[in-house]
Amino acid sequence: MVAGTLYTYPESARAVKVRVAAAYSGAQLKVVEVQTADKQHPHVPYFETDDKKVHLLEANAIAYFLANDQLRGTTAEHTSQVLQWVNYGSQDVYSAVVSWVFPALSLVESTPQNITRAKEDLRRVFACLNEHLKTRTFLVGERLSLADVAVAADLLLAYRHVADEQFRKPFANVNRWFQTVVNQTHFRNVVGEVTLAVRAPEFNAEAYAQLKKETAAKPAKQEKPKAEPKPKAEAKKPEPKEEEEEDLAASEEPKNDPFATMPKGTFVMDEFKREYSNKDTLTVAIPYFWSHFDKENYSIWYCEYKYPQELTQTFMSSNLIGGMKF
Repeated sequence: MVAGTLYTYPESARAVKVRVAAAYSGAQLKVVEVQTADKQHPHVPYFETDDKKVHLLEANAIAYFLANDQLRGTTAEHTSQVLQWVNYGSQDVYSAVVSWVFPALSLVESTPQNITRAKEDLRRVFACLNEHLKTRTFLVGERLSLADVAVAADLLLAYRHVADEQFRKPFANVNRWFQTVVNQTHFRNVVGEVTLAVRAPEFNAEAYAQLKKETAAKPAKQEKPKAEPKPKAEAKKPEPKEEEEEDLAASEEPKNDPFATMPKGTFVMDEFKREYSNKDTLTVAIPYFWSHFDKENYSIWYCEYKYPQELTQTFMSSNLIGGMKF
């Protein structure tokens, strides 16, 4: 039997599928709540076995590892279908959910256009599931699987906060399926009774301003001790050479921009960097990212380095990677 520890943020919606999967398999799972400033666990959910032999990031991978054979799928076909829905949940479902839920709860600021698009994206998700569940009790096969656990967990915030009676009405098949899944004993033991939204809340500027004020104060306290290393940075003397190189580069003939012919996306990287650098990652930066991300012109890549033993410190990884990383 698997035994290990799950590190996650308090009340993390992404950790629900992990905890439910562990409950079904009987895995001995200890849950440790961490804060966003915890440098020992910068990426959560994070799982490690008690014998320290298995270390996993990302909720889907952890849930799959902790699940039993019945949840994973008893045939190759069913297993592939389970993975299909698990990935669909984290990529399409959850991104649409938080793009509407977080602004509705005044956790992030958004534009009316982005919120409208988020609602449309979530309606498409519900329509897709509703059609699939027209003649099915569960997403894969005749019994509950990790596909049901994962997608229901990804929809949990929507059903609790924004998928109100008017929104839910056209999707009877999804509603029936969701109620079936979340009322299973193991699921219910993790999340408790799920109260469905009666009316979706609207963005509250005053509540957001107060939250912004509170979260802005936290980095200020943490930045004070970081001010001391500045002389070390000033002691370095490569900058004049870099300026000279920049002057020489400026005198050269401009080269053609390989990205000039590509369409310009709506995602402004610098604005996201400011959110990420100056504000709380969990409650502000990540929701900001999902609500502004332009999936038509940008892509997100998850990479695994082939020689992890060489990356014992975070800066070693950073020195090898180009682009935005967090």
